[in-house]
Amino acid sequence: MAIKWTRAIVQGLLVASLILPSAALAEGQDGEELAPGFDACMSKSVATVDMVNCLNAAYDYWDGVLNKNYRQAMRDCEDSGTPECKKKLQKAQRAWIQYKEDWIDYIYASTGGTMSTLEAMDFLVTETRKQARLLASPDGEE
Repeated sequence: MAIKWTRAIVQGLLVASLILPSAALAEGQDGEELAPGFDACMSKSVATVDMVNCLNAAYDYWDGVLNKNYRQAMRDCEDSGTPECKKKLQKAQRAWIQYKEDWIDYIYASTGGTMSTLEAMDFLVTETRKQARLLASPDGEE
């Protein structure tokens, strides 16, 4: 009887550990859906791998937006007639890439386990979204 009870408790904890991060990730940090279709994807998730797949799809979406916005910002620099514009943009983008890579390394080092993948991917998607929006509107207005 004790073994069945323990198994039921462990299973309950496992299910809770999958549901709670899903709810936290699905809303995003600002109450806005993290990417188009993300909430629906997360609501169908039954395992960590499903959640990671949702986060990967959200990342792919925002990475595409970021690359489009970066190319446009580079064109805007060319049109501005300011010779340093492109160099400064490239420098800033390289620094941002290093920042996000270092933070992901930190998340994996400090968290460990299955949650580290979810936390790292959530960070990556959130930061990529912020950077894509910043590139679209450097003055902060959308």
